[in-house]
Formats: sequence, C-alpha cells, structure tokens
Amino acid sequence: MPFLPAEARSVGPSAGLLEGPEGGVVFVFGMATYTYASGDVAGRRLAAVQLVATKAASATEVASAFGVNPGTVWRWKTAFAGQGVLGLGTERPGPRSPSKLTQALRARIVELDAAGSTLMGIAAQTGVSTATARVALGRVESRRTEPVEPVVEPAELSDDEFNLAEDADQAGNGEVAGEPDLVVLARPVPRTAERVAARFGALDEAPVVITEGAQLPLAGLLLALPALEATGLLPVAQETYAPMRPGFYGLRVTLLMGVFMALLREPRAEGATRLRPVDLGRLLGTDRAPEVKTLRRKLAELAAHRKGADLQAALGPTTSRHVPRRSGSSTSTGTCGSTPGPGRSPRPTSRGCGSRAPRPRRPGSVTAPVTR
Repeated sequence: MPFLPAEARSVGPSAGLLEGPEGGVVFVFGMATYTYASGDVAGRRLAAVQLVATKAASATEVASAFGVNPGTVWRWKTAFAGQGVLGLGTERPGPRSPSKLTQALRARIVELDAAGSTLMGIAAQTGVSTATARVALGRVESRRTEPVEPVVEPAELSDDEFNLAEDADQAGNGEVAGEPDLVVLARPVPRTAERVAARFGALDEAPVVITEGAQLPLAGLLLALPALEATGLLPVAQETYAPMRPGFYGLRVTLLMGVFMALLREPRAEGATRLRPVDLGRLLGTDRAPEVKTLRRKLAELAAHRKGADLQAALGPTTSRHVPRRSGSSTSTGTCGSTPGPGRSPRPTSRGCGSRAPRPRRPGSVTAPVTR
C-alpha cells in the first residue's frame, strides 16, 4: 500500500505535497495533515512553514516542492513568527505611497511646457523627475511590437516522407535514431514511500533503482565491481552474518559504501561528510548514501556479531582462486632450510625451523689489532 498518492511530490523523507485545481494537501507519514483551498495563499504558506517548523523537511526541500527559493521560505517563517497567520497574507503589489502626479501638478507641467521650458527646467520647478514630466506630457514611447510572422500550415507528408524527414532531423541534431536522450546529471528517483515503510519496520532493505545519466560523478567506482564480484564479498557476507535489522539500508549498501569510500581514500566513516550523498546514492542504487550516524550504526551492528575472522576465513578460498601465482615458484620441500635450486639438494640448517644458521666466517676475515 503506497504511503503517498502517485501524483504527490516528495517533501523530504516523510512528507509529500499534492496540488490540484481545488487546492493542495500535505501528507506527513501517509496522513493528510494540512489542506488549503485554491486561492488560499496564506494557508499554502502556512503549510510550508509548518513543515519546516516541525522538522518534517528542510527549508530547501520545502522550497523545491512549493516552487520557490529557500530565501522565500525563510521570509515566510520570519513573518509567521512575528505576525502570525496575518503576516503570511499577500501584499499589495506596486508602490506603497500615492502617486505624486496629481491633476493640478499635471496641468502645471503642461503650462510650463507650453511656455517653452525644458524638461530639466520643468523638473526643477515642480519637484519631480524628468521621467515623471515625460509621463505628464504624454511623451513616453510605447514598446515596439515585433511583427507577427504569418503561420504557414505545413503540407501533408506521406509515411515514408515523414520517416525520412524525422531521421534527417535527428541526424542534424547529432542524435541517433532509436536511442533516448539521457539527462546530463539526472537526480535519483525519490524513495519516500520506502523510507516511510523502513521507519515503521516494514522493509528489510530497499531494492536497487538504477539512475541513468549522460555524465554521473564518481562513476569510475563502478569499475571495481567486477573485481569485487570475483572476491565473492557480498554472497559470503550474507552467509556469514545474520540478517540485519529492518531498515532502508541493508548489508549490501553497508559493504559497498565501505568499499567505495576506501577507493576514494576515505577509510573512516567521518569521510562520508566530504562526499555528496546524492552522487554516491546513484552508484548504490538508492536516492542518497547513508549519513555518518547511519553508517556507524550499521557497522556497529555488524561488529556486534564478532564474525570478522569467520568472514576472512570464508573469503580465503574464493580470493586465492583469483590471485595469480608467480611464474617459476616452487612448492615447499617439507624440510627446514633454503629452497633448493635446479639440480641441488636442500641444505638443512643446524637450528630449528624459523631460524637461520650462522654464516661461517671466511679465513682471514678477522683483522688483527694494529700496534704502533
């Protein structure tokens, strides 16, 4: 059962906004919390302010959902804190003070112009600007309207001619027929419903959702996936560790996050603060990567099982099959001593294994003391 309607826009991890011709509804954790009519500007702003005040979403997320900038949300919040709901009402557009160009002043300007005064002289005598004097005299030029080109209805084309024209148009734009255009930096699909389900314990782990894009940051990390698959880290870890607690991030994301951070030379969990969560989220198959506190909690849960040694022992056979052997290497002879060369027998040592026999001194190696 979805927690938000299909047409609703995501507002942070736990809220959504659904707007239509009759007004809007704000959902928090799947429940309709705030509603406003179509022309209720103050009610719409109040809903945005309440989302930020209750920390259901950040000001940036609210601004993106309501179609304004974060500074506007901040002004709404300040106006509500100072004047209440009345401060969220619409302000009268245009100048706040009455116009200085009264009928008497307009007649005075016309008289001065008829007497031969210049615009600068009229402005000095009446106390207005030259632009106001032009308006009173009707000398403000109207905006030039661009000529409207006549609309020519295109001639009807046959199916073959239409296909040829469409292929030529795509070829002229540098596009290849049959291949869809990719967004240069696509944003991941919001996973609001799944995060709400994970919060209530109804989701073991979020499924993978791939975000396609023409240019994605940190995409070079994906080159490590074949080598990671060869080591068998993910399947071996699933067999070694018990299932993790239900949540949006599971064992797969936790291990991949550690591998990707190590490749980026960020071996500690605090290094996640120096990486953009959205960029790593595209590679992990989620909308954003886990935060530092979430990553620490997941790593602590794995460390509580005390299965680190078991994981290394289980990865040993899988890893050894993919590690290339050095050419010309020989196996152990079973005796303690140096490795025999071709055509030679092993030379045993006088001591036990793990120690080296003392090297015999050559004759004359000991120097005699020099006497004067």
